[in-house]
Amino acid sequence: MLNFEWNLQRFAEDGADSTEAPADTTDAPADAGAQDGTQEENGGTLLGGTNPGGTQDKTPQPDGKSEPPATYDFSSFVPQGMEYDADRAGEFGALARDCGLTQEQAGRIAQYGMQYMQQGQQATVKAFQDTVDSWADDARSQLGGQFNETMAMAANGINAVEQKVPGLRDMLNSTGAGNRVEMIRLMAEVGRLVGEDRGHSSTGAPTKTLYPNTDFSKY
Repeated sequence: MLNFEWNLQRFAEDGADSTEAPADTTDAPADAGAQDGTQEENGGTLLGGTNPGGTQDKTPQPDGKSEPPATYDFSSFVPQGMEYDADRAGEFGALARDCGLTQEQAGRIAQYGMQYMQQGQQATVKAFQDTVDSWADDARSQLGGQFNETMAMAANGINAVEQKVPGLRDMLNSTGAGNRVEMIRLMAEVGRLVGEDRGHSSTGAPTKTLYPNTDFSKY
């Protein structure tokens, strides 16, 4: 068995006598570490790099994106009160596929778009209704104390004209024209004319006709 003797004095003497020899770098190229991939750039370390093994992985990594579906289903994203437009959905689906969108991504965009469209439609309807209401307020203001009488006479005019023009009342309501003071006065004048003719019924008392030689029952 070998006998090792630990001599601190000798160790110290040998250390004092020895001189540090310069490292021999004549056979090693300056960029050896960079060539074999064992040295990271910008002051990195061997173990601190992304590839401690020394070979750089050139294999492209997946980007995490899923293959877009062949068809998209947006029916579940339609807000309440809106109808599903299959043709428009198909057009948007084709665009979403060209952009490489997943079902979830395309669905979120479709949902936002339909909600935005619905809000725009509601705003348009409200703006129109506000305008129609303002026409009614203006008619009340202009007619003043004659409002009720004028409206009663206009109702007679509408009843008479609607016999010849079916759907007149629906048109007045859908377009809001029934709130226009001009239309109210026009129908009131028609009501006065037909009321003055004995061939037509009227809620008001008959007065002297403006056209005594005209028989309105023929029209």
